[in-house]
Amino acid sequence: MLTRIYFSAAVVVLLIAATVFVIWQRPHSSRLSVANELASCVSGATDNTQIISCSREKIAGLLTQYSTAELMTNISTGTLPAFFNGCHQVSHLVGEETYKKAGNLENALAQCTNACSFGCIHGAVGAAVADILGTEYPDEDIAHASLSEIEKIGSKYCVNKSICHAIGHILFINANDFTTSLNACDRVASGAFKDQCYQGVFMQGVGDIPDALILGDAPSQKTTTTGDLAYPCDSVAEPYRHACFMYLPQYENLIFQQKGIDSISDKFTAAAHVCTMFAGTDRSQCFEGIGQDSNPPGTYTPLGIFTASSTEVIARCDSLPTHADTQSCLLGRVSIMMQFDQTKDAADVCSTVATEDQSVCYNALFQFNGTMNAYVNPPSICANAFNTRLCLDKYQEYLQVRKTLPDYQFGLFGQN
Repeated sequence: MLTRIYFSAAVVVLLIAATVFVIWQRPHSSRLSVANELASCVSGATDNTQIISCSREKIAGLLTQYSTAELMTNISTGTLPAFFNGCHQVSHLVGEETYKKAGNLENALAQCTNACSFGCIHGAVGAAVADILGTEYPDEDIAHASLSEIEKIGSKYCVNKSICHAIGHILFINANDFTTSLNACDRVASGAFKDQCYQGVFMQGVGDIPDALILGDAPSQKTTTTGDLAYPCDSVAEPYRHACFMYLPQYENLIFQQKGIDSISDKFTAAAHVCTMFAGTDRSQCFEGIGQDSNPPGTYTPLGIFTASSTEVIARCDSLPTHADTQSCLLGRVSIMMQFDQTKDAADVCSTVATEDQSVCYNALFQFNGTMNAYVNPPSICANAFNTRLCLDKYQEYLQVRKTLPDYQFGLFGQN
């Protein structure tokens, strides 16, 4: 009898030990460090293509052990190698590899999170379109795919601003023509989603490698520069110009590079002069584009040509000819910060601008909250802001006037 008891006890101990071993062997999110994995890709690499290829393999391997959501949480809260300039590009890779693993876009999107400014969603959409229309979109398969095929994809998924933005990329890749691509956006999107599709078209049209939809690939086409600093915004119809102005500084920079203009001061002066050539809403949106291109250092995107600290950007905006020009420029700065979830920093900017500009700045911030970024409870925004009292007062003012405000996502004067 005693022998049986000892034997039973031994079996129980072994079972417990085996269970503990199995649990210990399973991967834990607390052990996960995407940053460490990617650091090994960056060190010793000879070119960017090698880094991207290695990083893609690392992400694919991690997805066999961890969920997409776990990777996104780790990426968005960790400190990644400086090469990636934030988490958006890495989350593109997560989205691409999630799509490959899921086998279809619906399942991939269900696994993605909105962290890192929807990078996972961007990557999944890009991978899906490349898969459907050609393995590598610079190849002739996608270059000769019919617009109707691409529009089917857009019509199905263009119910989200990030996906509509990605569809805009694909339309320009296919058509290499602004008018054709923009008209297709009109057919696949509605409301505010149209502007996101338009912006995808103009972003892809810049033709710079960081603007490619699939990370590490170069766009199939490049926009031909004309020497006209207002191009392409002076050549497209009014409904498309707001989206165009958001990327006009990048087109201007192609000409600056050709002419050997390297000084940020000289570039800013030239870009501001271009804006003064427009009138009314177009002029305002042009200055908004300058403000948006002044995205803060440390954000995920390739740095804008006017990237600078908030203090420098505010000074530049203040130097513009009219009060509306200044407010439009500041609106662009707040917009880009909110898009990148830099809510506290945006609130700090609004507390620093001139008194006569504070109401517009704060009104835009609170209006953008939840539409351009992950929603943050406004009192929480103010609690973390540099000037909490001013922020709370401006929030109360916003609540009184919010129904009368223009839709700032289309600029200082809203949508025409």
